[in-house]
Amino acid sequence: MIFKHCLIFLVIVCGLVMRSSAQSMVAGEYFIDVDPGVGAANAFPVNATYNELVSLNIPLNGLSSGIHFLGLRVKSSAGKWSHYETRTFYVISS
Repeated sequence: MIFKHCLIFLVIVCGLVMRSSAQSMVAGEYFIDVDPGVGAANAFPVNATYNELVSLNIPLNGLSSGIHFLGLRVKSSAGKWSHYETRTFYVISS
């Protein structure tokens, strides 16, 4: 279920960056719990305009039980990074 939410979340973040249909996303990155800074998080490739879906599988291995935060940001073709957006999720140990 977290993957479905990540996909929806990424579409929302893309809308924040892409104010013009002439721009497209050229890079993206995500982090869990702590933001290491722009350009230093876990990179993922993108090549989409603001109205296209981008699928992203985020490994959750090794996370402790409890509340965590997922942060995402994308970079426009103009070279500008979006502000990051976060969502809270809960890990239940098995």
